[in-house]
Amino acid sequence: MPPTPVRLTKLILFLAVTGHAVAFQKAECNQIVRNRLMNGTLSPDDWVFYRQNNIPMSNTSNLMLTLPGCVATCGAGASFYEDIGPRLSTWLIPILLLIGNVHMARLGPEKYLVILHILGDPIDSLWSLLTKAELWSRCYAAARTYNPSRPQEETESYERRILDIGTVYAAIEELVGSGTDRFRAHFEQLVREKRPDMSTEQFYHVTKEAANELSDSRSVELRRAGLAVVSYLYHVVAAFVEVIGGKSSSPPGGRIGTSLLISWLIPLVLVSNALGGYTSRRTCLRIMERYVKTVTGHSVEDLRRFSADKKSLHVLVGRRTAAVTDFYAAQQWSGAVYCYQPRKRLGFRGGSRDNSPWLLLALASLPVLVATGVAVAEIVVTPTTGFGCRSVMLLTMFALWVASAFVTWATWVTGLATGKYHYAMTLTKDALVGVPIVLMVFLSSCGLFNSCFCWSAYFSRKADAHVVLDDSDERARNAHTFYPALVSGCLGAQFLLVTWMLRVIRHGSTLFRREEKQKQADWLATHAHRRHLRFSPGSSPETLLGRASNSLSPEGWSPRSKAAGSPEIAFSSELDGGVSSAEPLLLPESGYMSPRK
Repeated sequence: MPPTPVRLTKLILFLAVTGHAVAFQKAECNQIVRNRLMNGTLSPDDWVFYRQNNIPMSNTSNLMLTLPGCVATCGAGASFYEDIGPRLSTWLIPILLLIGNVHMARLGPEKYLVILHILGDPIDSLWSLLTKAELWSRCYAAARTYNPSRPQEETESYERRILDIGTVYAAIEELVGSGTDRFRAHFEQLVREKRPDMSTEQFYHVTKEAANELSDSRSVELRRAGLAVVSYLYHVVAAFVEVIGGKSSSPPGGRIGTSLLISWLIPLVLVSNALGGYTSRRTCLRIMERYVKTVTGHSVEDLRRFSADKKSLHVLVGRRTAAVTDFYAAQQWSGAVYCYQPRKRLGFRGGSRDNSPWLLLALASLPVLVATGVAVAEIVVTPTTGFGCRSVMLLTMFALWVASAFVTWATWVTGLATGKYHYAMTLTKDALVGVPIVLMVFLSSCGLFNSCFCWSAYFSRKADAHVVLDDSDERARNAHTFYPALVSGCLGAQFLLVTWMLRVIRHGSTLFRREEKQKQADWLATHAHRRHLRFSPGSSPETLLGRASNSLSPEGWSPRSKAAGSPEIAFSSELDGGVSSAEPLLLPESGYMSPRK
């Protein structure tokens, strides 16, 4: 006779307390029950066997126990899997590779704290990346709005000028870190303060030099990130395809779900590397300070135009506290870390291409939603089919991630904390969310849920909960049906989301992601500005650079003197039939090269 619910509860509690002596091991339990059936010590009609409509569903090759029967026969406790290593390698190695390839700002050892934010708040991390790109896009659009085309200016020349101004706008915004259009005020102030002897053409020439250097000083490592993603894909597919991964130590199932759970890292890794970053924490500031000194003529004093101290506020029990932080110490939370951008509603509009912050939030939430949904579906179809402990764990993790993103957003918009206080509060919250999540995933892979209760799908089956002791055949069928469909659907959806994200950020990323040929052409336009080096559609930067080298040969130039004392260089070119038709290029002491009018 099966035990009553009260007796069952007492039995489970007793067996759980007595330890691993009565811990559940599916393979061992299956063998014990089979032996008892064969030697007659256990009847096929015993109450421990699962029945459907009072019809026994078990035979010696396919044993199913009710939850009370499993507890009484095999024990109530959980035990470690015998193949922990292969189970961990399915997701642990890929997650280390993916996180290791997230593009992080060069800010010293403290930059690794961002990992806490990624694991504890993936939705806000992706939302922040998209917001950063949206900010660049609006800077690009603002450059077009506030700098109209000049009379008789060619369209191609105007587009290049707008790209350069937009790049400088974005650099100023990153240093100021306000999320508003203060960059325009800084730029207009710089125009007003430019040295009297600098013409408008010369100013835009220096602006182009600064924009080119800003773009050229950023690292974009999409190829390396792509290799990490390929490694992740290999580990996922190898978990259930023997031709690729070899024979597994146990039938595929939950480990695939765990691997799919972290698939939201694919968009995060690729988008972060698409945006890239500066090669040093000082690079952007150094370039912009030199740009200001060249334009204004100030060659020594540091005006701290872009490196002012940052203010932080927080409100605790109605009491407001303020603090001031040095520029370099504040970079971690004032805009240099693209995964942490607390200001989601930007304080200015760019144009018709502006994207709503709520659209960006929806786009940032979808990878986590897809990963969790498919991971839960994969575990649900694994015998015993239904909602068990792992399914509930995954849904709880998703709820924690959603709550984490809400807390990050709410604490900022309500003014509860700003600056370093909000950053510290966010990281503390992320540690409280991310560390337990990683720990639970690790323990579940080791066998935390390897028990009768967790294998019985109790949360969906209730009184019909049961345990399939030998599910290898059904898992083998799933490996050819459900698992490939779920894996391909999940990964396909993630790559579609990546494509959508890259399309959304394409206008903003244009400011800094210039092709190598374009960078070389821009460099030649500012450093080898010669009549005979004018660009044509068929000219490659390498060809132009070769022409520049030839024109700089000893036979190709001759120094001249100028009454005012400024050095001039005259160039002759064989392209002009051997006749020197070059115009002098003035090289003023301020460091910029005067463009030809």
